[in-house]
Amino acid sequence: MEVSGLLPRLVLFSALLSSGAHAQFEDLSFDDAEDELPVVLTAVRLKQLQSDVPASVTVLHGQMLVEMGIKELSEALRLVPGIMVGYDATNKVSVVQYHGGPASLPRNLQVLLDGRSVYHASISAVDWQNIPVAIEDIDRIEVVRGPNSSSYGSNAFQAIVNILTKHSADIEGSMVSRKQGDNGVRETFARYRNQLANTDMRFSLLVKQDDGLAKSDEEYPYESAFLDAQINHRFIDGSDLTVTAIYQENDKPLVSIAGAGELSFDVQEKTVEREEVGLRWDKSLSSNHKVKVTSFFSHAKHQSRSQVEGDTLYNLLLDPIAGDLYRSNPEALNAFFSGNLDPATLTTEEALQFQALQQRYNLFSTADIANLDTFTGELDNSLSETRFDIELQDTLLLGEHVTLVSGAGFRRDISESQSFFDGYASNNISRLFTSMDWDSLENWKVHIGLMWEKESNLEAVFNPRAAVIYRLGYNQSIRAVIARSVRSPDMFETQTRWRYQVENIQTNGEVYGDSFYQQVTAEDNLRHEKILSRELGYYFLSMNNELELDVRLFHEQLTDMLDQYLALDNWQNENSISMYFRGVEYQTTYRPQASSQLRMTAAYIEAGSDAKEDVLLRVHAKRTGSLAWIQRWPEQFTTSLGYYFADNYNDFDDRDDRSKYERLDLRVAKRIPLDHNYELDTSLAMQRDLNDEGVVFRNIKYNDRTRYLVNLALKF
Repeated sequence: MEVSGLLPRLVLFSALLSSGAHAQFEDLSFDDAEDELPVVLTAVRLKQLQSDVPASVTVLHGQMLVEMGIKELSEALRLVPGIMVGYDATNKVSVVQYHGGPASLPRNLQVLLDGRSVYHASISAVDWQNIPVAIEDIDRIEVVRGPNSSSYGSNAFQAIVNILTKHSADIEGSMVSRKQGDNGVRETFARYRNQLANTDMRFSLLVKQDDGLAKSDEEYPYESAFLDAQINHRFIDGSDLTVTAIYQENDKPLVSIAGAGELSFDVQEKTVEREEVGLRWDKSLSSNHKVKVTSFFSHAKHQSRSQVEGDTLYNLLLDPIAGDLYRSNPEALNAFFSGNLDPATLTTEEALQFQALQQRYNLFSTADIANLDTFTGELDNSLSETRFDIELQDTLLLGEHVTLVSGAGFRRDISESQSFFDGYASNNISRLFTSMDWDSLENWKVHIGLMWEKESNLEAVFNPRAAVIYRLGYNQSIRAVIARSVRSPDMFETQTRWRYQVENIQTNGEVYGDSFYQQVTAEDNLRHEKILSRELGYYFLSMNNELELDVRLFHEQLTDMLDQYLALDNWQNENSISMYFRGVEYQTTYRPQASSQLRMTAAYIEAGSDAKEDVLLRVHAKRTGSLAWIQRWPEQFTTSLGYYFADNYNDFDDRDDRSKYERLDLRVAKRIPLDHNYELDTSLAMQRDLNDEGVVFRNIKYNDRTRYLVNLALKF
């Protein structure tokens, strides 16, 4: 994908927009008197003091991410206790795991952008490199550590990451910036902000390129760009309307298509285009009653075409008889190709089919295979995803002690692909949710939440959460939480009809079909994966807000986990594994003065499973932690230091061959006022890998252990 070709389309798209991007997700409580204290929006869908939240929550403020020199969203989450950032060597993307899990397309986190899910409809995975939000537009990231399906439904399994962008009314002026550094990093960002009467608007454009991590000195570059717009209008009656729009292109589909057996190919064309439009309307009906309606529509098209050729691509592989034999007895067909077939293992029908193949292709000995005609052709691996979501939420205060949050929603997901779904697959999700917070205004607070959810091909589920909070004093509390959540198998796991149909076949021999013999049809007997979490937490905030501390002790039992290997030539998928995670996490922030901030996190996590532990816990470390120090100096200088470690982490040859991941980040920034309307922000950042072990896998690493990044930003 060429940036020069993409920019005109983005400019044209922005000219057509009359309204803009993410609906700001902030269902506030009605008392704003204590806004100077730390508050959380995500945990129960309303604004609460962090000491009163029935969950463990980490808040990463956008200004801190800028001052730390964070470039990628996945890297920001290294600042969250218990979260590990790994690498998917198959699909060549970053992965994020809370407590631990497999490296291939993890699906145990619910990731929200201003309250709406951004995971792919087909595979329930998140493309961290291509979430359409710029670091400069982030107001805060809230991470609810622990299951939260009672508020957000299936797939809020182990944790929730909610990325909250800045409201257009809160942005001061416009800006343009350029980042350039080692490893092929080139990033251009532009933001325009304006206000017309009761309407605020923001338009943001980001174009970025990166060479990615290397594997055996082979780079995995990617390039992406998006336009993100937001327009908010305040009506005379006090209601508020936000209309949203996004257009995005990138050259790296989330899933890397791989060959199987004799079928191998090179991707000749690959682009991803995504559009999204959304609405949010909210209104306070009275001083204690508020309603909100949100909806959005998104469509993504993953275009991918490949050329197939090779010395072993025999015409026989496209024969319908070979396909029938593979579906009934794949081991016998593989033995036939290798010359080790035992006729005694065949049924009568299978024996007749093998005889038909032998006669059709003159295959009466293994040596005859070399004389078979071969073919070349093209494959269309394209996939389109469409999602429509609408939700009504009602927030009601009952007297002085009880708050009710309830609502209903419906979502429809559609995936279209000839290769993966034989044309079409869909899923409908209906949900009802409610939660009650009872506050005695003295020492005790009780929370109860419940979500009912029904999907097209799965049984209905109820996901509860209950919590008790005891206040020890001023902004100091102990919480006990128990929650149950599920993860729904996605459409690829439950509805795939995977087959490769070859187009534009070229051959000198006879061809009796056009579909590759290896095919997969998913079974429809999968169940939800389940998790039961128990936690005991402690929160403390000093009276002058100088010191903040949060500690979480937890035990999580996961059952009906999928034992899966989703390959065309070896499809395995069944609910048969149990796992556990237990340990302790803490996060603390110390602000000795307004110009200084020291932040530390650490986690100790024990994990295990009853099968395939080497795969299911590939991205896992017993001990992880981070240190962040931000210092603002005179003359508008700012420095930051970041340190990240994961001990007993990398998964090499076996579970006993693990090592430590360590990285040091440094950044120096200077703000230069040009006049009363303009200022220039300059910065130099350095990232240094303290060891040379790779990321999860031995050969996944940057080519240079030390990397530099320069940033210039003009604000006006």
